[in-house]
Amino acid sequence: SDAVASSLQNVLNEAQVDISKCGGLKGAQVSSEESFPTGRGYVFLSRATGQVSAVVSGGSNHYGWKTVEQTWENYKDSKTLGESIGWMDRILQDCSCLLLQREVPEFVNRLFASLANSQNIPVLQDIGGSDRPMSASHMACCTYLIPNETELKRLVLSFGYDEATLPKDVVGMAKILQSRGARNVLVTEGINGSTLVSEQGEQVYHQPSVKTESVVDETGAGDAYRAAFSVALLEGKSPQECMKFASAAGSLAVEKHGAVPSTPSRTEVEKRYQSAPETEEISVLSTKSGFSSRGI
Repeated sequence: SDAVASSLQNVLNEAQVDISKCGGLKGAQVSSEESFPTGRGYVFLSRATGQVSAVVSGGSNHYGWKTVEQTWENYKDSKTLGESIGWMDRILQDCSCLLLQREVPEFVNRLFASLANSQNIPVLQDIGGSDRPMSASHMACCTYLIPNETELKRLVLSFGYDEATLPKDVVGMAKILQSRGARNVLVTEGINGSTLVSEQGEQVYHQPSVKTESVVDETGAGDAYRAAFSVALLEGKSPQECMKFASAAGSLAVEKHGAVPSTPSRTEVEKRYQSAPETEEISVLSTKSGFSSRGI
């Protein structure tokens, strides 16, 4: 409801993003309860390397969810929505995929992931946004968990594991999450590409990073990767093609300053996709300390 919200709405409208279901979950009466400032992210950029760090002020991302919280409290025990089913159905109506992140309260993600999963809607959970444990039931509702390397490690450690005994590779740590209920685990690794450990660990793929003209600003690169992966997934592409398409998008995002300005177009991604390296299948070897991997 503040000036920043108006500016954000204008940007999204210009990008032809449908925001008709934003602004208070119409039908749930969330927006009428209280008014909160728009959430903000303050990004600190190293001009020498393009690397970034950020501080988040949650604002309305953290607050204003009373109706959702009440619905979750009822749903988590009974697994029925009662009178709430109407507005929940409207939110998920015509939804082909649900992409979540953790800058909102965990009960928001858990409620929507549970409902989407029950309707066979793919759920992709970005791990970024908050360092907190994740329940086995929530992980089981997510078709894909998508952390970066540091988020993966912190999530594993949040379950009480000793850092000294953790596997040194992302495959081993991903398999720990799978032992706790996770399905497909897709790890972004920056310049080292990305790795997918498929459900039950039956297949492991590594996507090498795509060559960029220059790394100007990493802001939004992970978001571009996750969005592009989701698009490719919905278009019926194989996991390998999804990773390659997503890597092309992420590589374009680091070549420009800012989050929104760096978001690549479909045409740009398809062009970069043509020069992207092929995805590699990885063989996984069990070891006493966990898991190791090698290309085949």
